[in-house]
Amino acid sequence: MAKKNVTGLRGVLNAMKSAEKRHARNAQIGLRRAANELERDSKEIVPVDLGPLKASGKTVLEGRGFDREASVEYSAKYAVYVHENPNAAHGAEFNRQLKEGKKKTAQGKRKKPVKGKKKDEDSAGAVKAKGKVHKATRGVNQQYKYLEKPARENRKKYIAKVAEQMRKK
Repeated sequence: MAKKNVTGLRGVLNAMKSAEKRHARNAQIGLRRAANELERDSKEIVPVDLGPLKASGKTVLEGRGFDREASVEYSAKYAVYVHENPNAAHGAEFNRQLKEGKKKTAQGKRKKPVKGKKKDEDSAGAVKAKGKVHKATRGVNQQYKYLEKPARENRKKYIAKVAEQMRKK
């Protein structure tokens, strides 16, 4: 009769369970970090007039371990409209139209072109008068597809962030 000691096998199984838990925890951490980075990248280009759209952006995490899911969402009622409307002027184009008096601010008032000797335009396209920038101007990189664009362009970066965390012990 052959006899085999299983204490070694039990140790191997325990080590495998421990490694699985560690990898699941690291996957969770990496996914959260990647989603947070996507949120940050998105907020750099989200159109801002008064700020509620940008403020409504958040990272949502559900599940645990290998079943964890992460999403970035904007909960403002008009978020989908702004994200999907290619005809709306954002960023530098908005600033140009504002300067020409063709665009309304959030309060519905048309800005008149700035006239006078001190008229100037900064590199962002914001109109300056007497050393002040109109508060209604926008960042030049603001655009529609503010969530989809960084997700597509930085996909490999986000995947690498998860993989990097998975390699940690």
